[in-house]
Parts: sequence; structure tokens; C-alpha cells
Amino acid sequence: MPRLSLFVLALCALAACSSAHPAPHEAPRVGAAEGALSVGSVSVQNANATCPAGSAAGALCAVVQVACSGIPTLGATLVVNNPAGVSGLAGKARYLMPYFSGGPGTGLAAPEQQIIPALTAAQVKTVQVVWQQVGSPGGWPATPTHSIIAGACREATITQWLDAQMGGQVATCAQGFSAGSAGLAYALAYYNAGAWLDAVQLLSGPPLARMDLGCAAPPQQTATTCGVAYSLGYESNHAPLVDGLEGTTGCTTAPSDPAKLAGDSVLTGPSPVLGYAYTKIGIATCSQQSAAAGMSALYESALTQAGTSVVRACIAGGCQGENVLADQAGRDAVVAQFLAICN
Repeated sequence: MPRLSLFVLALCALAACSSAHPAPHEAPRVGAAEGALSVGSVSVQNANATCPAGSAAGALCAVVQVACSGIPTLGATLVVNNPAGVSGLAGKARYLMPYFSGGPGTGLAAPEQQIIPALTAAQVKTVQVVWQQVGSPGGWPATPTHSIIAGACREATITQWLDAQMGGQVATCAQGFSAGSAGLAYALAYYNAGAWLDAVQLLSGPPLARMDLGCAAPPQQTATTCGVAYSLGYESNHAPLVDGLEGTTGCTTAPSDPAKLAGDSVLTGPSPVLGYAYTKIGIATCSQQSAAAGMSALYESALTQAGTSVVRACIAGGCQGENVLADQAGRDAVVAQFLAICN
């Protein structure tokens, strides 16, 4: 059958790529949270795609399309790194880790690649999701209606689909960096992603926990974690990204619509669900100043109040700003936390 791999056949044999059901490794879960938003669907476009520059040696890649109601369909390249003894795109490992990078999620960053050997050595199959760049800033959060909550349907949908197609024999645990971690926080809060994710690790995030506070004019509020009082005000390179995604202006100087920013934030959107009985949460941030660390403190506090257990790693050494993977000590701490919560 020309140009149709066994991977595509296996995926197409399923009735619906996005249908929710417990993976074989999971205990039965409760149904969809009341008021949860609906996930979309995934279709495979190319199961033998060329991997993007910067992919790890031996990676396998596929191109998919993610469709969610009310927003444009968006393409993504899946960069799959298998542990020893696991073959092919759909081969199942002990653990599965969907990964989402920072910003709009449209590229691979070098620090991310440096933890792949340690993860695969621990029988973790990693799937880096690289979103198609459409416009600016593009990626998963961008929508014509300037609603990041709506855009987060894409991260929710692809994680559910990956769990259904290649979920870990023991657990499926997602990891996100900076804005990528925010996408996972939205997926949990608004799309019931706790029904298929056994654990979520948030690296330097979620920075979009309270966009109204991040974009507030000076003096900005602070939040304390790791023994440090962090300013919540967004850095100069992040404020324009928030304005671009939200269709606002004046982030950190004279925000044009604080109410919109609050209403589209992880913690203050419409009825977020913050209690996760089946999903373990890990947060790793630098011990030095970053708005993302401050936002993570707000997020941790809100989840704790909702009854969710949160494990935190405060990374010192060469950890600057959001770069928790800056040195080997940071990379070791991130991998250790991931393996501790993903079981």
C-alpha cells in the first residue's frame, strides 16, 4: 500500500482520533468535568516526515493537523524519540512524555534536547510537538478571536490523541516550558485533561496564570516562592507576545483591557477546574527573578487550595530567568522531578 505506513493504518483504525477513553494503563477516571470545553480531532498528514532542524539523532517525525471548533485548523510536527527496545512512531514505552516548548511553540530549543538521553534511558518515549507558524506570533495560542483559552484546545487535543495512540504502559505525563506549560495548565483547567494525563510538569510556568497582573503598570505585585518575592510584571520580551495574542496594547505600561486579560487567564477565566485527583503536578523554576516564577507561585497556591498536591523544585546554580535547563544540575533536577511524579 504505497506511502501509507502501518502507523497510519493503526491510527485510522480508531473511530475518532480525539475520542476520550481511559488508556490501558490507567485506572477508570471520572467523566468530563461539568462545564469542560470540548477537545477537537487529529488527522495524520504524513507519517514519514522530515524532522525539523535541531531534532535529536534517530528521531522519527510525523505531521498532523489539529482541528478545534471555532478556530483554524493548525498543523504540527511530532518529533518522536524512542527509548531502547521501542520501535516506530506508535511503539509503546513504559512512559510517554508529550512536550511543548516556550513562546508559540513553533520551534525546538537546544536545552530541551539535552534532557532527552536521560529520559529515554529511563524508558520515557518523548514526543516534542512543534506547531506550524501561521502569522505572528502564531502557534497554538493564536486565534482570530484573540482567545488563548480557545487556542489551548490544541494542546488539550494533541495530548489526548497521543495518549490514545501511544500512551505509556505505566503513565502518560506531559511537560511544558514557559508558555508551553501554560497550554497544559489551560488544558487541565478548561478541557478536563486530567482525565488522560497522569502527571504534568511545568517548567517556568505557567506564566499566563494571571495576565492582568503580569501586564499591570508599575508598581507590579509580587508573589513568593523558593524564598524569593518575585515581581509578577512581564519582562520586556514577553509583554509584546501577550499583547499580540490577546489583541491588547500597553502590557506593563498602560494595559488597554485588564478585564479581558483576566478573563482569558488560567486562574481567572470562566470557572477553571483546579482540583486534580488523578494528576500529579510538578513545577520547576529558577531561584532568581522571573515573572514566570511569580506566576507559578500564584498557580501553586490556587491548586493547593483546591486540594491538588504540587511538587516544586527551586533550581539555583546557573539557572537564570526562565532557563531551568541552563546547566547540568538544573537538567538533573528537572529529570528527577519528572520521573518522581510520572508513575
